[in-house]
Amino acid sequence: MQPALRTTLTLPALAAGRPRVVSGAEHLDHPVRWAHVAEVADIGDLLRGDELVLTTGVALPRTDEGIASFVQALAALPVAGLVVELGRAYAGRLPSSMVRAATRC
Repeated sequence: MQPALRTTLTLPALAAGRPRVVSGAEHLDHPVRWAHVAEVADIGDLLRGDELVLTTGVALPRTDEGIASFVQALAALPVAGLVVELGRAYAGRLPSSMVRAATRC
């Protein structure tokens, strides 16, 4: 049985980062089949669906359109969720274009 995204976010390794759900809270019961680290936007060919995608965003597109396309491609698979570590690429908060795209998807 695959754990739900809600459960996965409480695992010690993820909970230590104090994750906050900024979009898609209604999908927290989605099953997580696998976790996959992705630092490039064209990761879709390596995914089969239901992955929890972890990224720092360092190699993701810098334009609003590129970020939205990345999120839309993940949603089309669909992945279980996207976890973005704030830091070098996104200091303090996610790009609003990423949150808007996730909310639309």
